[in-house]
Amino acid sequence: MQFPHGTEPARPHLRALIEQVSAAPSDPPDCGRYAYLHVRQWAADTTIGPDGLGTTQTIEFDYRRWRADDGSGRVITMRDEPAADPATTTEDFPAGGLPGALSAPVNTDPGLLSSQINDIQPWENGDQAGIRATAEIYGWHTPNRDQRATILAVLRDSELIWRGTAVDRVGRAGVAVSFDSDNGVSRDLLILDPATGEPLAYELVTLRNPGKLTGPFPAVEDYQLFLDHHRQHQLT
Repeated sequence: MQFPHGTEPARPHLRALIEQVSAAPSDPPDCGRYAYLHVRQWAADTTIGPDGLGTTQTIEFDYRRWRADDGSGRVITMRDEPAADPATTTEDFPAGGLPGALSAPVNTDPGLLSSQINDIQPWENGDQAGIRATAEIYGWHTPNRDQRATILAVLRDSELIWRGTAVDRVGRAGVAVSFDSDNGVSRDLLILDPATGEPLAYELVTLRNPGKLTGPFPAVEDYQLFLDHHRQHQLT
């Protein structure tokens, strides 16, 4: 996705979204031992040739993750790349073997959640930390209404740009926020569900050639779709 350059702060829009999410009915109690997540990802894989230049191909992954609160669970991974047949692997994990993005539940205090996020993506590297950590959290956890509102509150307090309406790769409409790196090389973008505040998609774009890479720019380095998440009793 390409968006026009913009400078409108995301803060007032995220504040309105937080109010909407917070006013919604509380989620029902968790039902099921496992958090189930279905994530599809397109990731750039760069190979350095003998001439010192990097050539990039895109690999598609499809992840289905079941994770219990004790860190046990299952991950089914499908990998599809241009030069090989698609391959699917299934891994089962004992308690403690599948840590997830956070070692503790998503905190509902914005300050404490900001500290949790710092453990995933250090804030000192820039406010893209909030966007990247949100993508990681929703890849492993199923935040409830209050946790979703707190995640949005942390994003609200970051220096994000409002990108308006956006549509993800499966046609779902949302609203987008982004952050550009200080050197202008990369843009992190998050598409949010305008009703629930949950992420629909995450995109990392290389805006210009940082050096010694071939191919056109801007180029998508990472794209993730968050297709399903809920609690369930079985590893199926």
